[in-house]
Amino acid sequence: MNYEYLKTESYDSKNYILKELEPSAAKALYLKARSLGADRIAFKTHSRILFSEPREEAVRQLLRSQRPYGHKYQKREGGSWRDISVHRRVGSVNDTVKSIASGSLRDLNASDFVQALREKPEQTSIALIKYFRHATIRYGKHFNARALESDLKIFDSLPPELYNTQLQYVTATIRLYTEMTRAGLTHAIEINSPQVIIDHLYEVISEPSGDYMAIESQVAAQVLLGKLFSLQDRERAALHFNAALALDHAGLIPLFYVDTGVATYFTSAQIASENTSVQLAKITSSINKLSHNKPVSDSCIVISVDARFFRIYAPTLLYYAQQLPNVDYAVLICGTHGESIELMREGLALLRAIDALNHNGAGANLHFYHIEVPEFVVKQKTFFACARFLAAPFFLREFKSITLLDADMSTVADPRPHLRRTSSHCFAAVQSNGFTALSPWRRNLAGNVRISREAQANGVLKDICEYLLNGLKVEASWMLDQNALTYAAERHSNVFHDLSLQPRPFIQQSFRETWESNFGK
Repeated sequence: MNYEYLKTESYDSKNYILKELEPSAAKALYLKARSLGADRIAFKTHSRILFSEPREEAVRQLLRSQRPYGHKYQKREGGSWRDISVHRRVGSVNDTVKSIASGSLRDLNASDFVQALREKPEQTSIALIKYFRHATIRYGKHFNARALESDLKIFDSLPPELYNTQLQYVTATIRLYTEMTRAGLTHAIEINSPQVIIDHLYEVISEPSGDYMAIESQVAAQVLLGKLFSLQDRERAALHFNAALALDHAGLIPLFYVDTGVATYFTSAQIASENTSVQLAKITSSINKLSHNKPVSDSCIVISVDARFFRIYAPTLLYYAQQLPNVDYAVLICGTHGESIELMREGLALLRAIDALNHNGAGANLHFYHIEVPEFVVKQKTFFACARFLAAPFFLREFKSITLLDADMSTVADPRPHLRRTSSHCFAAVQSNGFTALSPWRRNLAGNVRISREAQANGVLKDICEYLLNGLKVEASWMLDQNALTYAAERHSNVFHDLSLQPRPFIQQSFRETWESNFGK
């Protein structure tokens, strides 16, 4: 850490891009220094500690040029400096709320959090939901035990009177993961042997200390127990997930979203209890081909969309298809027949306009299909995501193998080597690792799935479709497609291939969020 005393005259406005944190920030810091009788203010950046005289102009210039995130006040006594305040974040309550929403509490302390909860309770509650989602994704990809411990320290330091249902749930979840990490959770996931962690978790939540007596804490504990059991025992896992749903009177699981897959986690007995063969046959027979192009290969990329997603992603999808003339692309439009015809015509008009611009062809490898949303489907949005899997038996009549792709996947490399390399795979998907793999609904990703005709013969596709058809009949159908993939991967592990082990040409880019938010403006 570098230390530097920054005087007013050392600041050169030409060397910095100025961005005011808040008009009153410098004045507030200066007035606080006066009230405390401070002789200097210590500021902290990510690389060094800076000191400012307790004058408003000096503070303002330091804030503008160095953008520190923390500060404390100090007094000169007997030839040495003494802290006369705790370290606090620089900036407004709005800055604190934004930091919470980003999923990182690195630059915050408990006092910042308390101030936000008291002055902006509604905004902080919304930020807390975003924190939970972003932190889950971040820790899932790049787990950091020290950062998790640091987050827990802040939550544990909050005054009891500020705890509400949401805060209790988040704190309990973080505490559970922290304690299980200390007990070896990371290693248990790696070796797929969670029993030691499960036993420890049972002990922890049974302690009379009271940490897990609240209903919100029990919901969090049951979700984690379900995840641990899902690594080896689907029936036991389902019992705990159902217990979490039964306890969740406040609707915390859907509110925080990341664990909504508990609602579509089914046992083999539940899947077998309904005969879905007639429904699947009706769905397959309802698919209509709208265009007249002939296949150019024995493999096909299949994408299912509704009208909204087609209009958002058609420009890139059609361009990819045009640039890969020897790769078949099938666009399965979910909606009415008339709407699908209209979308196809608009898509082909766009493709002709692209051809007029670059002279690369008008897409002889592009095929349009229509599928009606079945009457029994409760959530149409879920069907749009699942339709390509339900339509797989139809496409495998014409193609030896198919790639089932999310519409929002970007092609970042020539996919033909990947398609050739995976053409013999019976069943393949991208498998998650680390903490992300602990959640069965995130264990096998649905964005890029490879299926061949072999999957029809050995029952893989049947299991996927039966699972989906059961889930489409329920109100809470989140994460249904990925839960179905995990179910099939468990039952057919001998033919499952993990696509994460090799380079992939299809990825999901964050810029898609901008496209979707801009649509319809």
